[in-house]
Amino acid sequence: MKKVYILIPVVIIIFSSICIADYRPIISGDFEVGDKLYTDFEGYEEEIIDKYHYYKHWLKYKKKLSTTEYYYLKYQYYRKKYKFKTRYNNICFNLWGNYTTEISDKIRNRFKINYKDKDYYDKQIKSYKSLRFKYMLDYDPDNKNDYEICIQRQWNNYCQRSVNDNTKDKICLGWEYEMNKNLEINTNIKVNYQSYSQYSQRSNKYSHNFSLGFKYKL
Repeated sequence: MKKVYILIPVVIIIFSSICIADYRPIISGDFEVGDKLYTDFEGYEEEIIDKYHYYKHWLKYKKKLSTTEYYYLKYQYYRKKYKFKTRYNNICFNLWGNYTTEISDKIRNRFKINYKDKDYYDKQIKSYKSLRFKYMLDYDPDNKNDYEICIQRQWNNYCQRSVNDNTKDKICLGWEYEMNKNLEINTNIKVNYQSYSQYSQRSNKYSHNFSLGFKYKL
């Protein structure tokens, strides 16, 4: 599997070099390595709970197809190794895809996909893979209103405990309104549903929330 992770950024680079179109593709990336601490405060003293060493790199390929259409592919490898709680040691691989197109000057479609493979190599029972599809529709009928609809589904598969496999669904509705040049209000409704196998001991989960916010220029 590690060989596959190494080959993916190589394939992205080769693909970009042979791609012929009117718009030049853009490749970006980043490499990061270091240590992070988990701390807690008891009274006036800060106590170190744990720390981990991490290594992360990502590579992104973006291609504009027209003035109203583009897509990108992004790959990321992230490894964490804890000093004390070694059961949290993991290697996480992510692959994202995005395709965005404008139907008109008022409507924009966005399709997203994400594949994730998280391997807790010192406690395999926690390891899982997930696949997520997300669709977003933006509608701007005028200079004051902005509507957004988001529909998402995610499948989670636990490698050594299939009874915990589950599906997550999400629906979001958003609206922004510019009352005047200084005041803008926004509202959002979210509905979430998580369902498990009939053989699982976990129960299905349902949640919803409503938010109302504003932004005012002083």
